[in-house]
Amino acid sequence: MSSEYGGSSASGKSSSSTGGFLFGIVLFLASFPVLFYNEGNAVNMARALDEGKGAVVSLADPIPNPAQEDNLVHFTGTAVTDDVMTDGYTGLTMRAIKLHRIAEMYQWQETTRKKEERTEYYYDKVWSQPN
Repeated sequence: MSSEYGGSSASGKSSSSTGGFLFGIVLFLASFPVLFYNEGNAVNMARALDEGKGAVVSLADPIPNPAQEDNLVHFTGTAVTDDVMTDGYTGLTMRAIKLHRIAEMYQWQETTRKKEERTEYYYDKVWSQPN
């Protein structure tokens, strides 16, 4: 059944609806194995963490001990070093374990919004890191 304008028949819409419905059912059924796999991984991770929690040995001093070789150990303390770090760009020198520099600029940031057939430009002042 075609119209005088060369349109398609009503059965074409029905077959595309049926295809979408079947695809939805396939996705729904495929979600169960994925959910089962994900839940299994979560249970295995929880068991591994519980096993590690039971096997950990807390140390009062972080001194190497051959008796604790190949064991999971835990200790706390203050990190201290005599090493001197230098930033090659600024020349800043200090005693530290790690030196990390963050540079930011206060600059205009352009935002564009398209409305119908024209583009609007907006500018805001923001702090941003250079690329």
